[in-house]
Amino acid sequence: MGKIAARHYAIIMFLDIRGFTQWSERTEASYVIQEFMTDFYNIFSSLPGLDKKNTFVKPNGDGVVIIHLLKSSKERFDKLNTILHETIPYINDRFKDVRLKYLSDLGYSINLKLGYGISAGYVFQIELHDGRNKKTDFLSSDINKAARLCNEARPEGIIISRDVFFGFDFEADNFYEHEVAVKGVAERIRVMASSETDIVQKRILP
Repeated sequence: MGKIAARHYAIIMFLDIRGFTQWSERTEASYVIQEFMTDFYNIFSSLPGLDKKNTFVKPNGDGVVIIHLLKSSKERFDKLNTILHETIPYINDRFKDVRLKYLSDLGYSINLKLGYGISAGYVFQIELHDGRNKKTDFLSSDINKAARLCNEARPEGIIISRDVFFGFDFEADNFYEHEVAVKGVAERIRVMASSETDIVQKRILP
């Protein structure tokens, strides 16, 4: 059974491993994939700039969803700045270490990258009870939006909901404005995309 315990404003970040399906299909030893994913998930045991008390990390297949609760919506700009300059660089550096481990120690060819989708909004905190076990989950349309934006961040890079973070200085971080049509969302979404994404490489940069 479950119940809605609270309503919070939060920053939501989805990230996926690009190229994982192809790599795992070529990797015959299943234990290698299991060890790789264990090392990958361990990256998120502690994230710079995001205190553990207000941060919830949930594995999602070959990716992760991170929900960071804020005291108010006004905090989203400072927290986004922290995520872009501390949290994501840390994740990328640790992920590089994991890739190098499996490339050098095991000899498996591995060319994997990360794509990020970021949004913010109100989320409902749900407490799920199964006997003595208790688990926290969240429900929000903005969670779905972040997942859709993550799917657009290919072959790597970051895509952020522009409307949610309107007024943030994206130019300082080399982001470009664009609109994307995402599956499951009726209207095109205005976004800010980092220079590594196809959105920028194919449609904006000369």
